[in-house]
Amino acid sequence: MRPVAFFESPSGAPRTGIIDAIMFRLGRSDADALDLRLVQLKGGNAGVSGPEIARLKKAADGVAVGWLLAAFDGESLHLVPEVPH
Repeated sequence: MRPVAFFESPSGAPRTGIIDAIMFRLGRSDADALDLRLVQLKGGNAGVSGPEIARLKKAADGVAVGWLLAAFDGESLHLVPEVPH
């Protein structure tokens, strides 16, 4: 996996949530498949605890997946399905 997106607070500080980043790639045998991983970053002497693992697994089980089509007609960006304003 290569593409990574990191989540930070507006100040640039780490978030307080269990998910610090996501890693993703397109499927190797199916170009329409997506492999997504939720990542908690650890550094230094930070250990991994059972409650943290359980929380990360719970977060993975709660991932919401939807779709959005963005079409630009030369003047406006159209989103389908329409995103509430």
